[in-house]
Amino acid sequence: MKIQIDHLTPIPTVAVIGCEHSFGCEHLEIDFDGEWKNLKKNVTLYFSSDDSDFITIEYKRSPILIPEKACEMAGICRYVVKGENKKKRIVSKTGYLRVLKSPEELSSDEAPYLNKKRRADV
Repeated sequence: MKIQIDHLTPIPTVAVIGCEHSFGCEHLEIDFDGEWKNLKKNVTLYFSSDDSDFITIEYKRSPILIPEKACEMAGICRYVVKGENKKKRIVSKTGYLRVLKSPEELSSDEAPYLNKKRRADV
């Protein structure tokens, strides 16, 4: 999955990353605008609504492998991207990674939020 960070905004805001129980093949590639140049970047994925369950991954130039935990169950996990150096810190708006129950589940008119008992409430 490829997303873009336009200043602070992830595009798309909600990205489908795969199906429940799949792992090892979903990647996240991020294009940054000039505001993020020369910053060390990290992606933090949140798996609970109280932010107590999360994983932070350093983002270098290549795509990152989406952790297995992100695809354990169908639903939504939140993420933010942080960039910083000695003179500057940027935190993106929240983006959402959606995990489908099955490939047939995706339709253009369906609500993107499923199985709210699981992940970060949105």
